[in-house]
Amino acid sequence: MEKGKAILENNPTKLRVRIDTNTTVSPPNQQEWQVVRRKRRYPDHWRPGGLALLQADQLPRTQPYVPFQTKPTYAQILANPSPAVHPTSSTTHSTTPPTSPPTSPHSPTYYLSPHSPTPLRFPPSAKFSEWKGRCFRCCRTGHSIATCRNPPKCGRYWKSGHTGSRCRSENTKQVTLSAGSSGELRWVQGTELGFDELLAEPKPLNPPPMPEGRPQMLTCFVDRDPQFYHEMNRLHNAVVVHTAGLAVNFDLSVDKVAEWVAESKILPATDVTIAALTKKRFLIMLPPGLAPEVLIQAIPYELWEEGLSFQKWDPLEDAATIRPEFKTMVELSGIPPHMYREKAVINAVSTFGTYLGTVAQPSPANISSWTAVVATESFVDISCSVMMVAGPIKYPVQVCPVKWKKGPMFREEDFPQPQQKFSKPPKPVKQKMAPQV
Repeated sequence: MEKGKAILENNPTKLRVRIDTNTTVSPPNQQEWQVVRRKRRYPDHWRPGGLALLQADQLPRTQPYVPFQTKPTYAQILANPSPAVHPTSSTTHSTTPPTSPPTSPHSPTYYLSPHSPTPLRFPPSAKFSEWKGRCFRCCRTGHSIATCRNPPKCGRYWKSGHTGSRCRSENTKQVTLSAGSSGELRWVQGTELGFDELLAEPKPLNPPPMPEGRPQMLTCFVDRDPQFYHEMNRLHNAVVVHTAGLAVNFDLSVDKVAEWVAESKILPATDVTIAALTKKRFLIMLPPGLAPEVLIQAIPYELWEEGLSFQKWDPLEDAATIRPEFKTMVELSGIPPHMYREKAVINAVSTFGTYLGTVAQPSPANISSWTAVVATESFVDISCSVMMVAGPIKYPVQVCPVKWKKGPMFREEDFPQPQQKFSKPPKPVKQKMAPQV
C-alpha cells in the first residue's frame, strides 16, 4: 500500500488520468490506491425488484453461452468432473479438447493451409466443394490435373515446386480438422487476404489516381492501455533532431545521426537507438539515467551552425488538445456472437469516442447488446449505427445512448506541458596564445 501511494504522488498525471476516466476520485487528503477496472458488473439497483431477484431459486439453471470463453467456469468444472484414472487399470483414458472434432479410422484427417487466399482442404478430394473445377496439382481453377502444365503447389506453406505430401519443411503452420459425414468445410480457422500482388511490382514513383470526394480527415480514438503509458514514459528520455534547416539536401541515415551524437563526447553512439520520423526528423532514445538536456547542451556549436536543431521529445508537437465533456453510456445492439468481445467493441466505439469501460448485461445469457461507456466532445459525434466488418462480411450495429453526464474530465495539470525549447548556443571564443619570449 505504501508503494502504491508513492507511485501516485510521483506520477500524478499518469495515474490520475486513468483514475478519472474509470473510477471516482476521493479528495486529495483522502485519496488511496485504487484498482482501475474497465469491466463492471450489472448494478443491482438497476434490476427490477433490486436484490430480490438475486436469490438462488430465481436464477436460471440453464448454462449460458458465453462467446470467446475457452476455459470452463468453476461451476462447469463441478458439474462435469473429469473421469478418474486408476493407476492399476490397464485401460488408458484419453480426452480430446472440446474444440477438436472427433476422429476415427473412417474419418480421415485433413488440414487447412493458412497461406492459401481461398480456404482449401488438403489433401485435395473430389468430395470437397471448394475443389470442384480446381486442379489438384497447381490449385488453380479452369483445368484438371490431367492437363496441368504448371508447377505443383505446396498446400502447407503455399510455395511452388512440390506438393504438400512431399513437403520437408519443419517450420510450417497448419490447422488440422476431420472430415464430417457431410464433407462440408467448417471454418475452424479462417485465413485473411494476402497482398503479395502489391509487392510483386516495383513501388511506383507517383501515387495512383484516386476518385474525388474522399474525406479529408477521419477521427480515430486510440485506447490508452498500459503499453501506451509505458512508451510515453520512455519517450520522455528522447531527443528529436530537426534536419530541415540543413543547407545541403541529401538523404540522411541513422548512422549519420549517430556520428552527431558521438561528437558530443557524452556517450558512444552504440549506447543510443535512433529512428527516422516525418518532416526530416530523427528520434534519439537515450539510455536510462541520462537526461535529454545534458546531450543537447553538449552538442558542438558547429552542428547547430549547419542548420541542425536538437530538442526534447514533445508529445504536443504537431498535435492539438481536446476537452471531452460528456461521459455517455451507449448500447450496441446487433453484434454477432463471433464478434461479441471487448476488442471488437473498442474498435467500434473508436469511431466516435474514447472507450472508458463496459457494464455487464443483466444476465450472462443475454448477448443481444453490449453496454459501453465512451467520452465524447459532443453528442453530434455519436453515430446512430456503426458497420462492423469481418473479412468479406459486414454487420450493421445500432448505437443507442442510455444516459450521460456532462462535466470536465481532465484538469489543467492533466494535460502535458510544452517542453523547453533549446536554441543555438553562443559561438565559442577562441583564446589567443600568448607570444613566447
